[in-house]
Amino acid sequence: MGKKNKAAKRLARYLAEAQQEVLNREIISKQTAEALYKLCLPILPEYIDDSQECDLVGREIVFKMGITAWNLAVTGRQLRIDSVFQQARLSPDEQRMIRQEIIELVDRKNRQYPELRFTIEDFQLTQEAGSVNLTVRLGQEMPPPVVPDMFLLTSEPEIVSPASMPGIPETLRSRRKAKGLSQIKLAEVLGVSVKKISAWEHGKSVPTAEEQKKLDAFI
Repeated sequence: MGKKNKAAKRLARYLAEAQQEVLNREIISKQTAEALYKLCLPILPEYIDDSQECDLVGREIVFKMGITAWNLAVTGRQLRIDSVFQQARLSPDEQRMIRQEIIELVDRKNRQYPELRFTIEDFQLTQEAGSVNLTVRLGQEMPPPVVPDMFLLTSEPEIVSPASMPGIPETLRSRRKAKGLSQIKLAEVLGVSVKKISAWEHGKSVPTAEEQKKLDAFI
């Protein structure tokens, strides 16, 4: 009888520990989703347009970048950033802009959420009562990494800083807002992509000679 009691106690303890582990993982999952959302929040306006309806596609793009950056930060891996674009049809300017976004997201993750150490395997966006909810599926818990001090590149040129194109970011942004245009509408006017407008306004790329003529006419 004593052996049966001990076995029952061991089983009960095992089940309690397993249940607690599930609860702990659910808590961490919610914390991670909230942190990922906050991490991506500063760049969301650059990629979404809710003027007609909730832009889930734009949000998916941003959170995919965020998860890429999150997993880089958590694992401490160095990565050839160009490999991120292998399945996407992006221009060199768009690749350059997104590369810079990912690098900045990695840096913010390391500074703001160093204690959250699970990788993110997947995410889901749902709409409810006019709001968008983000949930994530966690992967492995990782030990504190050695933070990579660089991202390996192929022959991709250096990121263009705002100083190399003085006045354009501030002037373009202020003129666009003065005319009441969104980045999407301005992109249509100039015949370029929205991402390119965002890159110009943030000083992350420079316009070509032909694009510069259109900009001069707009400004």
